[in-house]
Amino acid sequence: MDKDSKKLIENKVLQLFGDSSIYEEDFKILSAVGGSARAALNFYKDYYKLEDDTRSMDVKEFDSMVKDLIKKSDKKKMRMILDIKPDRIHTLLPGMIILNEISKFFNIETINVSQTGVREGYVYSKLLGRK
Repeated sequence: MDKDSKKLIENKVLQLFGDSSIYEEDFKILSAVGGSARAALNFYKDYYKLEDDTRSMDVKEFDSMVKDLIKKSDKKKMRMILDIKPDRIHTLLPGMIILNEISKFFNIETINVSQTGVREGYVYSKLLGRK
């Protein structure tokens, strides 16, 4: 992925949020769910050599990491992603760019990543007999 592709993704995110005036409040914490968020957290932990039990990311560090990834050659980027999350080779970087842009839009300081997602919530609700 190059800088032009990154810019296209960022512009699309801004367009989606910019079309509505309901998003006028700033937030400090973003709670993220799903495979892309978990993969981004795993990459972040490896990139910054953090403990495995880390569940949050500092947005300034995350932004710096994404920018650094965009600067690297395709071979270096691919090797880094393959070492951490090979099944996300085509979706990790775009997902990180989207997460980064959302964080900037809302002036987020910290991204907390859930270790479970919508599927687990659905299964849990079914096991408890709730709709």
